[in-house]
Amino acid sequence: MKRSQKHQPSRKQRHIQTAKNLAKGLSPVSAMIEAGYSESYARSQGYAVVKRPYVRSIVTDAIEQVLKVQNKEFLDIIQPYIDGLDAPVVVKSPTDGTASIAVDPETQQFIPDHDVRIKAADRIVALYGGIPREVGMPAPQPKGLTVIISKGGEPGQVN
Repeated sequence: MKRSQKHQPSRKQRHIQTAKNLAKGLSPVSAMIEAGYSESYARSQGYAVVKRPYVRSIVTDAIEQVLKVQNKEFLDIIQPYIDGLDAPVVVKSPTDGTASIAVDPETQQFIPDHDVRIKAADRIVALYGGIPREVGMPAPQPKGLTVIISKGGEPGQVN
């Protein structure tokens, strides 16, 4: 082996290190680069590699081991997200430092904290493997003349 060549870790070692880096909170691309993958490969294949069953099983096994040591179950991880779906606004007093749940004076019902609720819903969707949709402004109305052309139109339509 030449002096200029470094010892490349095996594919299995890189997968294990990638899983460890993901557990530390690194993004998939950063986790792979830190594990010894080239930057170009990590950028082009990063999400595909971290979805591989072997890498996922390493992360899953580690989570299960920690949960067992901490005498916890997977449901203990999920419960805060479910609770977040019903999160009320909490108002903190700057003078005495106390906190209370905001209540609508007319209905006497809790005021929902929509930001927390949306974040909780996004996390739950992600756990199911979905991609949370971004909520944004609706598309602007078209300007000018809009012409719709259809085949086999109804009477009164332009074909």
